[in-house]
Formats: sequence, C-alpha cells, structure tokens
Amino acid sequence: MSTAKEIRTILAAYPADLRVSEAEFLAGAGGFSGARFWRLKTGSRLLCLRRWPVDCSADKLRFIHEVLRHVAREGVSVVPVPIETTSRETIVRGGGHLWELAPWLSGTADYHERPSAARLGAAMRTLAEFHHAAESFPGGSAALRTSPGVISRMDLLTAWQAGDVERLRRAVSSSSVSGLATVARDIIELFQPRAADLYDDLRAAASLRVRLQPCIRDIWDQHVLFEGDRVAGIVDFGAMRIDSVATDIQRLLGSMAGNVRDAWERGIKAYSATHELADDERRLIATLDRSTLLLSGMNWLRWLFLENRQFDDFAAVITRLRTIRNRLAGV
Repeated sequence: MSTAKEIRTILAAYPADLRVSEAEFLAGAGGFSGARFWRLKTGSRLLCLRRWPVDCSADKLRFIHEVLRHVAREGVSVVPVPIETTSRETIVRGGGHLWELAPWLSGTADYHERPSAARLGAAMRTLAEFHHAAESFPGGSAALRTSPGVISRMDLLTAWQAGDVERLRRAVSSSSVSGLATVARDIIELFQPRAADLYDDLRAAASLRVRLQPCIRDIWDQHVLFEGDRVAGIVDFGAMRIDSVATDIQRLLGSMAGNVRDAWERGIKAYSATHELADDERRLIATLDRSTLLLSGMNWLRWLFLENRQFDDFAAVITRLRTIRNRLAGV
C-alpha cells in the first residue's frame, strides 16, 4: 500500500483548490486487475484515485483517457473522465506506477441482487450509447475487418491444444486447496471435448467482416453501476482497445443474462434500437460468447496454477470460477 506521503505527492500535481479532507483506501475495490484505489473527499466532491499496475504503459493509458474524454464530449455522462493536472496531463508518475484521478461515480453494482428486464435493457442501451459515441474516435476502421478478438482466441486455443492443458492438469492435481481444485478439474473436463469444435467456429468467424472501434472488452455486471433501474456509471476501462462491438455485447450479456436465451434476445434488441448491428456483428456475438465462456475459465486457471498470481479476494475468485463452471455445464 502506498504511503500517505506518496499520495500527497501525487495530488500535488493537481490544482491547489483540490484539498482532500478524507482518503479511504479500497485495495482492489473488488476487481482483479492489480490496480489500487482510494476514495477521496474534497469539499462536496468525491474523487477516485487509481494506481495502475506496473505493466500498464503510458501509451495505453493515454489511449483510454482520450477515448473517455471523446465519448464524454459526445454526450456520454456515465464514464469517469480523468481530471487534468496543472500541466494539463491526465497521468501522474510516482513510485514506479502511473496514477489517475477521476470523479467518483455514484451507484451500486448490484444487478444480480436486483435483476430485471428494465435494468438489463438500460445496461444494453447505455453500452450502445457508448459505442455510438466512440465510433467517431480517430483510430477506428472504416473498412470492415476481422475482429482482433477472434484471432487472439484462436492463438489461445492453439496454445492449450499444444500441451498447456496437460501442464495445467498436473498442477491442479498437486493442489492442496480442495475447493479450488474441484472447480478447476470441472472446468478442464468441460473444456477439452469442446476445444476442437470451438477452433472451427473461430476459424469461420475470422471470415466475418465487422467495424472496428474502441471497445471496453471487460464490461460485465460488476462494472455497471445502477441507481434504481437507471445506469449511473460504467467503471474499469483497463482492457480497452480497438475491436468489434460484438466483443462488448457478448461480455455484458454473458454476465447478466447467463444462458437465458430470451434475455439475450431482449438485450440485443435494446442495444440495436440505439446502435444498429450488421448481420456479421450479430453472427459474431454467439461465437465470441462460446469462446469467452470456454477460454475465460482456462485463463483463470493458468493465472492461478501456472503463473501463481495472487488476488486480494480469493473467495471472489472462487465465485467467479464457479459461475463459469455452472454456465459451461448448462450450455
């Protein structure tokens, strides 16, 4: 955890009228990226101070910030637009990390505590509004191309089929954490018989030609903040890059609708009323959902068993893995 002195040094880069009266350390704030967060009170405002992981580059963070500023100028009010320093920057360097300061967004990520058709529709319309605003950001592609997400998934599958599954199986068999080992074995057994068919699906999806633009790529129910049935905010844009909007649609609906096909249809209808989808984009959604479902569990197991990554909230990790396992078993 950074010291109070280091935080004061970071905040010194901002205008002098930004006087912080309270600072609450939130650790990872329920996320898994390795970022650290503080909720700051300054006068009547609440702000969010974020320390990015050491592997986050300045170029990547500038891209994220520029997209957020662009969509805000286009009328999207639910994103945390970074605050500028006195030198008109949105990034501060300190302690080997990059830092940012942004408004604290109101609302609660409680979709699964209070699910409803109204909330699902609101989330999908908000995502469509974000995509509509981001479509004009410089750097997208007017030409129709293959989704980069399809290619990266094919690469991941190739690695697993080349022997990584057996390495993982051996690592899981030597685990002493019984609850984790059980769900890990289930995910591996559900993955293996479907991997070859998934590769064929992805190869076919590589022929689909879609628009490319800034996409969030890690948009799921825990990153959508609600006030009643209204979306009050979207948080965590650390995975943002250029891809197809189908990537975001399937991630958000996969987390909110699960395997309920009627909910998927309602969600896509709500989205397309604001941001029209082409036929190839609609076709891509289903393949991306199947590949995300199969590969996300395996990626979590790679991080845990092969890379020995550590996470703040191990219970939340187990819950995430069980959710993936249960969706896989129900497909």
